[in-house]
Amino acid sequence: MSAMVSRRDALAGFVALSGASIPSAPATASPEADRVLLDVVRRALHENALSDSLMAPWQDEGAGPEPDAVWEASHRHAERFVRLRGEAATIPAMSLAGLRAKARLVLSDLPDRPYGGVDAEHSDAIVWSLCRDLLALTGGEA
Repeated sequence: MSAMVSRRDALAGFVALSGASIPSAPATASPEADRVLLDVVRRALHENALSDSLMAPWQDEGAGPEPDAVWEASHRHAERFVRLRGEAATIPAMSLAGLRAKARLVLSDLPDRPYGGVDAEHSDAIVWSLCRDLLALTGGEA
């Protein structure tokens, strides 16, 4: 019977074999270094949640189409989310808090199921997996 290997141990082993180094402690930069990034991500996640909450009553089968005013309001929030997500992508993360925030932002836009709801061979599957692993390994939300 083989021993179970944790994701952290597996990642550390892979990095060791690749010749790179992995820090044993979280990034040393203060989360304050990512103040702007964290604010942009917070606002983006808020816009995404608003858009989703507006559309939630019409997501069930048989609920019928959403009213135009609801669709328009949801679309405005979704557009803000996309703009803020793009802004966050241009801001380098300087701390572990910044990396976790970006991972949460990516996961907020993917279905919460294995590989983000895409085929495991699709390029988005590794992005979903990487974000989930990063959050799980660093004590963030997964």
